[in-house]
Amino acid sequence: MLQGIIINCMRNHILANGYSGIYLNEVDTYYFYEEQGRQTAAQEMIQYIGQLRQAAQAVQPGTLVFPQNGVELYQYANYRPLVDGFGIEDTWTDGDSKQDEYNTNDVLKYMRMAKKDGKTILSVDYPKKSANVCSYYQKCFAEGWSCAVNDRDLTGIIRSC
Repeated sequence: MLQGIIINCMRNHILANGYSGIYLNEVDTYYFYEEQGRQTAAQEMIQYIGQLRQAAQAVQPGTLVFPQNGVELYQYANYRPLVDGFGIEDTWTDGDSKQDEYNTNDVLKYMRMAKKDGKTILSVDYPKKSANVCSYYQKCFAEGWSCAVNDRDLTGIIRSC
């Protein structure tokens, strides 16, 4: 039911106003349901993203679909053609702290696959210290991604190296 409301909102308000893409936040909420024992949660999320894409393409062919996080869904072959790229955050840092190595390696694994498949990767991390900002940009640009450092409150402060 809620999914239908979201699809109708996207169709009637977002795409009808000329937007050429949809950016899907909270794609990784399927984790919650997996932790509750719902073994089909990942595939259900993939199916829903497929429905969003199909509905978007029906209104405006060529509509781009960018999920935010949930990168491990890329391991599923049926997910890959549904997305045009990814928005990811906190790949190398969590603020000015180093990100958990497992998390970083997981993100890199799937985003390298996606990049190889021609997907666009939009990356943002939130360090404040100059050395961490510069380190982020060096790593991010080396991956061939579009990179930005912002403050977590998204006040528009973008940090450069």
